[in-house]
Amino acid sequence: MPYHQPTAAQFNEAILNKWIIRVYQDGEVIEDGGIIDFQTKEAIRINGYYFKKSSCQFVVRHSQKIQLK
Repeated sequence: MPYHQPTAAQFNEAILNKWIIRVYQDGEVIEDGGIIDFQTKEAIRINGYYFKKSSCQFVVRHSQKIQLK
């Protein structure tokens, strides 16, 4: 199945709902899962690391809203 890059609105939805996102680059997992806490036009930030939207693939690992303490 072809990969379609999420839109800014979809990244915003992931941020608001605190979805766990897995990040791939060249078919390899480079971030096993984390909550997006920030996005720019070119990148998102998960666990303090920036991932370029143009060179990474983003997959929802867990979409249930997480209760943070």
